[in-house]
Amino acid sequence: MDTILLTLKLKRKMEAKRSEIKVSKLLLKIAKKTFPVFFIFALVSCDSLTHETQNADQPLNAEHLIALGDRANESGDWKTAITFYQQAHLTTPGSPAPLLAMAKTFEEAGSYSNAARVYYQLSRMTGPDQKVPMLIKTGQNWLKAQEADQAITVLNEAQALAPDNASISVGLGIGHDLKAEFSTAQAIYEDVLKRHPENRAAANNLGLSYLFTGDTDLAIRQLAALGDTAGPQHRFNLAMAYGMAGRMGEAEKLLRESGMDTNVKENLAAFERLRTMSPEERAAFIYGSQLKSHTTAAKNAQ
Repeated sequence: MDTILLTLKLKRKMEAKRSEIKVSKLLLKIAKKTFPVFFIFALVSCDSLTHETQNADQPLNAEHLIALGDRANESGDWKTAITFYQQAHLTTPGSPAPLLAMAKTFEEAGSYSNAARVYYQLSRMTGPDQKVPMLIKTGQNWLKAQEADQAITVLNEAQALAPDNASISVGLGIGHDLKAEFSTAQAIYEDVLKRHPENRAAANNLGLSYLFTGDTDLAIRQLAALGDTAGPQHRFNLAMAYGMAGRMGEAEKLLRESGMDTNVKENLAAFERLRTMSPEERAAFIYGSQLKSHTTAAKNAQ
């Protein structure tokens, strides 16, 4: 089998105070002998790259490629990081480390469909103790991508292996909400709460599901029941339920009391718009923002 040859050229500049090297350009050349020759050029800027003893003309192993990918990631260049992780995976296809780095980078960059695909690949090559967590990560990223059918398929696979895992059930509920199958979603959340009464995610999402269908009274009752255990997101959702019910004064008061008074006018306007949306549109709009808010897309995905 033909191998991939890597030639790495580094321009080094010694710093005056410390024996470190600044890398201004990093050229990664990949040639495949049996296919048309192509080149991948990667430019990486790092402020303080410690001197490497690795010879620049010597092919790098997976560990070095991952390290280079990590440095590119730290400098904000997630696309170059992915290139290095891909090459590390080609170097050691049986190792999960390059794929895990790749999946996390895709997720942080907001490329959720790609993250889901890589996490699913990991679920096929990791041990039994990591199979379910990788399937859950796969499902979560399909949900962030609003690919409900894909998410439900993967989460059903995970649930067959871990039937009492509440996180899997909550994810399935979100998937059915995104498909506008609200009664199914609500039944799932209620079942989780029977088995795990303290599960705030299920309690919160049950309230949201009521909100999607326009049943603001049930939504307010459900979200208010969280009481002192409610976090900022749950209190925001309660304010949103008040707003959808036309109780804007209570919505505004809750936003300000919860320290969310920076964009009160904008939020109240959004609550008003939610009243005019269809149930399907509400679910897509609310979950579209809240699911992604748990991921910092600092990589400026395009």
